[in-house]
Amino acid sequence: VREDSSLDFSTRYATASYSECLRVGGPLIQPKAVEFAERHGLKFTIARCCSQGGTLAGPVESRFESVDPAPAPISVVLGGLGTVGLGVFRWFKSLPDEFRIVGVLVKDLSKDRPEDVPLHLVTDSLDVLLEARPDLVIETIGGTGTAADLVHRARSAGCRVVSANKQLLAIEPELLKEASFGRDRLVASASVGGSVPALETVGGLVAREEIVTIKGILNGTCNFILDRVNAGVSFEAALSQAQELGLAEADPHLDISGLDCVYKLSLLATRAFGELVTVDRITCEGLDQITAERLQKAKDNDGELKLVASAWKTPNGIVARVGLEIILPHQLLFGCTKEANRLVIETEGHRQVVVNGKGAGRWPTTVSVVSDALLCRRAELSVGNIRESERAKAS
Repeated sequence: VREDSSLDFSTRYATASYSECLRVGGPLIQPKAVEFAERHGLKFTIARCCSQGGTLAGPVESRFESVDPAPAPISVVLGGLGTVGLGVFRWFKSLPDEFRIVGVLVKDLSKDRPEDVPLHLVTDSLDVLLEARPDLVIETIGGTGTAADLVHRARSAGCRVVSANKQLLAIEPELLKEASFGRDRLVASASVGGSVPALETVGGLVAREEIVTIKGILNGTCNFILDRVNAGVSFEAALSQAQELGLAEADPHLDISGLDCVYKLSLLATRAFGELVTVDRITCEGLDQITAERLQKAKDNDGELKLVASAWKTPNGIVARVGLEIILPHQLLFGCTKEANRLVIETEGHRQVVVNGKGAGRWPTTVSVVSDALLCRRAELSVGNIRESERAKAS
């Protein structure tokens, strides 16, 4: 905002030179980043999350513009109020200018709810939930029953959908295609990697160059268990510890069987290679294939036994598998510990890109769901701006 007190806070910089950024940026601007951009002649945009437009900074003259009044928040319904759902609910409540929660779907109405969840918002009826005509539907239920009904009905009603349900998205080819190539109508970044921007990174890379291999540790629960097992702890004790820490479900079958990784790999490979890589094309082994011989061989080679998801191009098509591998110290997946995830992407030009982060627990997934919702919010604002522009031209 300009220093001149005669201007109110509805005026902002449309463009700002490097020197202007350094002069008035304060804590908003990192001077070293601006200096780097200036040395290389780079442009960048400064904007509040979900804001319309922003300030273009770079080798430009500084110029002001007026800002339209803030748009109304978009209406949201939330499917599920479990570990992730409650985290998302509370985050949305802290962003009242962006989101207005108009309904929450639960399985059991008689269950006690946290005091900060208004009971008038809670329903066990899909019909009642969707009567609110939301702009955005967040699905955190999981599984393929009610979650599938909610997603399909929301899409039929023209709502944008955010889902972290990698199982549902991977087993239905239409949803797999939409989640991989549909941009902002069905957003599913939260379904892979927790806080790791796996799908986003793959999508950004493949838009510029061909990807030939993706390889990663995609399940934080399994990685935590294997980390403990590699250290000499029994599998049963490691699983129990993961459950105590909230990193594993009471029924951990999807994780330890490798199926969770299969679903995630289906989404990643489909986006990376531009064709549907359905779950039936992915071979799978889980943690039940851990043996003393494999652990000893890893130890003898100063390596680690890890559950790895891989997909790569061959002359005969895409090959994809999930299975235990010995990771050696010189490999990029080595040293991925505890509940972390790591993905290595190799392009045709032999460039390797690595992304890391926490992959299990409430907050990594919650953060990713909220990030996807903010993407949808920005898309809604863009559509609104286009409509306003069209109305202005028509008049």
